[in-house]
Amino acid sequence: MVESKISPELMVALGTTEEEREKSLDLNVGYSDLLDKWELIIRYTGSLEEIKEELDISVEELLGSYAVIRISQHLIDRLSEYSQIDYIEKPKSLILSQMEGIVASCVNRVRLPDYNLTGRGTLVACLDSGEFVNLVLD
Repeated sequence: MVESKISPELMVALGTTEEEREKSLDLNVGYSDLLDKWELIIRYTGSLEEIKEELDISVEELLGSYAVIRISQHLIDRLSEYSQIDYIEKPKSLILSQMEGIVASCVNRVRLPDYNLTGRGTLVACLDSGEFVNLVLD
């Protein structure tokens, strides 16, 4: 195993039991009990064809030399040994990312009593490609 290629979060998840991962909000993100496989994000260089054939894994190539793969846990060590693989990480929980964003933006205080502000009724505009879109948060 090439540990420098595996994200710290994935290393922790791989080092815990399935029961321990299930108790966590984040450690089990990316693991499917039904398929008994991990869905991971990889950064790679070159072609993934050799890896796909040798490990018999599912690969969905994305832009910018990234891909999403579905792989059994026992094959992750072998995956890290391929020279084409630059980095392997597990997906992030959107709930935890949202919570981190709320804390980082310092809006927790206005969401608490005495203020109890929620954003309800706020007009939001997003400009993208010259189109104007607005919505009212409920």
